[in-house]
Amino acid sequence: MFRANTYNSIDIKTDCITVLFFNKSIDCISDAALCDTSVIKQLSSHLQMLSHANTFPVALLPDSASSHYYLCIQIDNLKDLTPYKLQSIGAKIGNHVSKTSVKNLTFVWPNVNHTPELSTTSCGQIFKGLLLSDYVFDACITKNRNKKRAPFRIQHKTSTPDALKHEFSHISAVVDGEHLCKDLMHEPPNRLTPSEFSARIQELSSLGLTIDILDEKRLNEENMHALLSVGQGSQQESRLACIRWHGKSDDLKDPICFVGKGVCYDSGGINIKLSNLVEMKYDMGGAACVVGAMKSIALLKLPINVVGIVALTENMPGGNAYRPSDIISSRSGMQIEVLNTDAEGRLILADALDYAADVYKPKAMLDLATLTGAIIVGLGHEYAGLYCNDDQLLADLQAAGKNSGSKLWHMPLDPAYDKLMDSQIADVQNLSASPGAGSITAAQFLQRFSKNTPWAHIDIAGTAWINSPNDVHAKGPTGYGVSLLIELIAAYAK
Repeated sequence: MFRANTYNSIDIKTDCITVLFFNKSIDCISDAALCDTSVIKQLSSHLQMLSHANTFPVALLPDSASSHYYLCIQIDNLKDLTPYKLQSIGAKIGNHVSKTSVKNLTFVWPNVNHTPELSTTSCGQIFKGLLLSDYVFDACITKNRNKKRAPFRIQHKTSTPDALKHEFSHISAVVDGEHLCKDLMHEPPNRLTPSEFSARIQELSSLGLTIDILDEKRLNEENMHALLSVGQGSQQESRLACIRWHGKSDDLKDPICFVGKGVCYDSGGINIKLSNLVEMKYDMGGAACVVGAMKSIALLKLPINVVGIVALTENMPGGNAYRPSDIISSRSGMQIEVLNTDAEGRLILADALDYAADVYKPKAMLDLATLTGAIIVGLGHEYAGLYCNDDQLLADLQAAGKNSGSKLWHMPLDPAYDKLMDSQIADVQNLSASPGAGSITAAQFLQRFSKNTPWAHIDIAGTAWINSPNDVHAKGPTGYGVSLLIELIAAYAK
């Protein structure tokens, strides 16, 4: 709905909404050189009255011209703007204008050279919020499908058109990846099986990505028995998808590797879950994030080698399901004692991480997973838990989190926690020997399969989806992690 963008073209005076920005004092901060002074004066007078009545910071006011309106947005504190706050401003704009019948939308952006608090990047975050407000998943809705709102023709008035055009193009590619991530997470598990997920990934080859899908025969040949064990209770076969972006060299030397947990449905297995089973289609959120990020990387044509690996399976309590007390092998050769079949994500990631490190020899590797409920106990739904064995990678991820608005909280790795994962009868067990620190011990388990590669684990169980809407996202998947990965890769590509 918000994609037909032009820059500094002819003014549209009818059937149009013009978006103007104001500060806390109700001074117009849209570029003065692009505004009609008399109109701004009239609008400011109206806004002052609305402010006294506590009905501003968003107001849609009519112009004397037919079907021409001004959407006035107040940015309350210019010195305290985060990416999330900026996105929420854009989402407000999107939600207001989408309810109208007008065909044209004109933004008069601040002059970033005169308003240092609002940089080109800040404008990009507002634009991102606008695009995010446009998201809807209606693949399974047949009623009124043809009654969608006609898309806007969008005009951007700015003194820096080249910079803004570049920024908005970048943001659009990132949002495309986030929307794909959300689409995949919304899909019901009877439709998005591991094999169907693989087929969706294959479609991305049209963007220049190289796709390799390992079926169960190849997984057996690779000795990925941890991944296969988790899926053996399901009638759906497991898969491992490798997505390669040769952005720097054909030999794919020294790539950055992303690894995603893709449990397309998690019943808990023999240790079956007793609640929240409807939400367990979301347990492939890490895989969806990696796939979305790889799409955005290809759209942006970033000059860096990147590999995305997603382990895809179902965890079901079938007659052939793996059991508590089983000891299973892994690709690394380590033998794993299963204490709980609902601690399955770390098992499939163990094989995927070992494969990534061994086959692609990355200069850095990070995994994303809706791994533990314990991280929600500790951090709620605001922050993802970040574990890292390399100081430079940690600093790079923290910077990417800040710049993208992806909240991360650094969590500890420590030999004392690692001991809790030792098994008396195998090399490692898949659950801690004592209660507490569940997210940390899960990370310690994964670290054993990183093969001394610079590695990070991001537990997104609390951030991958939300149970109620917020200022930017509707209820459901948030696309968390896609922007984080793109920010990281874009920084490495410079």
